[in-house]
Amino acid sequence: MTDDEIELAIRRLLDAYAHACDSDDAAAVAALFSDDGELRYDDRTWTGDEIEAFYASRLDLPSLHFTTGLRWTRRDAADGATLVDSTCGFLAVEYPDDRTSLAMGRYVDEIRIEAGAARFAARRLVPAGRRNVG
Repeated sequence: MTDDEIELAIRRLLDAYAHACDSDDAAAVAALFSDDGELRYDDRTWTGDEIEAFYASRLDLPSLHFTTGLRWTRRDAADGATLVDSTCGFLAVEYPDDRTSLAMGRYVDEIRIEAGAARFAARRLVPAGRRNVG
C-alpha cells in the first residue's frame, strides 16, 4: 500500500468510529475492531463482546466527535497485512441535560489494514479533560 492509501484507510476508520459513536451504535463501533482487538481505558482492557458492552454503557448522550492531528507510522506484519501505529487528538461535543460539554484527549491506536480495510487491533482512550461550556 502507498502512504496515501494507508492514510485514506485510517481516516475512513476514524470517520466510521466518530459516526458510530454519534449514532449511539455500540455494535457498529465494536465492528471496527479486529476479532482479537482490544480497547484500553483507565488501566482496564476489554476484548470481544466486552467492547460492545463498554460502548453501549457510554453512548447514551447526543454527541459530535472530531479528530485532529493524525500521526502514524507503518510496519508490515509477517502475514502480509499492514500495521499502523497512530495517534490523534479528539474533541467530543456532548449535550447532557440541555447543557453543552466538551471532552478532549487522544486516541493511541494500532490499526490493521487488510485488502484496503482498516480495523482497530488496539485502541487506547486517553482523556485530557471535560468542560461544561453552556
